[in-house]
Amino acid sequence: MIKNNKIMLMSGYKKCSLCKVTKSFSDFYFSKQKKDGYDSWCKKCKLKNNKKYVQDHLKEKREYRHNYHLKNRDKSLMQSKYNNLQIKYGITSKEYDQLIKSQNYSCKICSADISGKGKSQIDHCHITGRIRGILCRDCNLGLGFFKDSLKTMIAAIEYIDADYIIKSGGQHEK
Repeated sequence: MIKNNKIMLMSGYKKCSLCKVTKSFSDFYFSKQKKDGYDSWCKKCKLKNNKKYVQDHLKEKREYRHNYHLKNRDKSLMQSKYNNLQIKYGITSKEYDQLIKSQNYSCKICSADISGKGKSQIDHCHITGRIRGILCRDCNLGLGFFKDSLKTMIAAIEYIDADYIIKSGGQHEK
């Protein structure tokens, strides 16, 4: 039997220990742990077994992830936020922290406190992608609604300014 296996290995063939079919080495994954350098199961059996394992343990895996996120909610949210910063804006968590600190933890437009969870949003130019600063949610949404158009923003300021003048009898109110 051992002599027969050596002949098969020398000719580039191996028997799958799961389906018991003799197949070419190309039908096996490489494995550094095995003497012959190839996995014991053929690729087809390995994939079938992996799919079955995933299906059998899907509920457990979901439950584990759910419980982990419940226990580590703040950590998970911060990690998610920092990953999004890197993906969307190309900045690290350190760069973000430096930017918000340089603004004294306040919105660059209205000076509102943005140090709490979910209070800060990155404002960026939609044409160049360049980060302009960190704003509160309301100011960032406002710029978004005006589609970063100076003409529209000036028209809105003039509109509000005219209303102030009418209501105050020509005097600006604070």
